[in-house]
Amino acid sequence: MSKTDVGRRKAYYLVKVSKTFDPLPVPRSRLKKIGWTKLQLIGKHVEPSNLEEMLSLAENNNAKEIQRHLRGEKTLGGNAHCVLMYFTPKQYADFEEVMLKHGAQRSTGSAGRTGLSNKEEAMLKVIKRLKETTT
Repeated sequence: MSKTDVGRRKAYYLVKVSKTFDPLPVPRSRLKKIGWTKLQLIGKHVEPSNLEEMLSLAENNNAKEIQRHLRGEKTLGGNAHCVLMYFTPKQYADFEEVMLKHGAQRSTGSAGRTGLSNKEEAMLKVIKRLKETTT
């Protein structure tokens, strides 16, 4: 992509979004407001029968909430907080062990990377247990 600042991956997603939404009766201005990231998330699920529902989902939620909704998981609402933590390999091994014991599961994400799913619920179980033992 030498003539533009659009990388190959983004161009691929933009083409995919275009193929999905160009045939549908949606104003381009509305699609631009939603943004290509959210459009590519809902694009896999859009059908003429659920178009308005999917567009509304994208307009009223961030990308992470859309992903959770589309996977059938409970959404967290607009006031959710993100916690980013960095661990040494040993610390992460300990963290992973505790999370797995409390309900997290090993999962393979995009690009073949492995990680943990349901770690939020597992962490809340750990916190609840700790609170119960310290009060």
